[in-house]
Amino acid sequence: MPPDWDLLISGDVLAPTLFELAMDRQCPARRFAQHCMHIYAADGVRQNASSLRKRRLKKFVERAEEVGDEPMSIWAHNCRVLMSRPEIFDYSDWIEGGLVRHPRRLGLFNRR
Repeated sequence: MPPDWDLLISGDVLAPTLFELAMDRQCPARRFAQHCMHIYAADGVRQNASSLRKRRLKKFVERAEEVGDEPMSIWAHNCRVLMSRPEIFDYSDWIEGGLVRHPRRLGLFNRR
């Protein structure tokens, strides 16, 4: 597996499948899927993100808020924070898996 496998698959084509796996409490690869959804979200808040990506991300966040368990509720919360304050983006948290390894709710007043 190439070192950037997570980056390669975290695009629009596989996002619906990755989201379903991230929501599935029984999925053995759930943490990897959650990691990929963090990458997807980080890419979705960029100023030049596609409108498809932004719409899908919003729908994923809404669904995670409605029916997700604690890890996905935290993901949705953090996505909302990042959407409202993209300047707090931290590469190690969103792209390198920090928020999956050490889950926590980001605050609107985080500094980065």
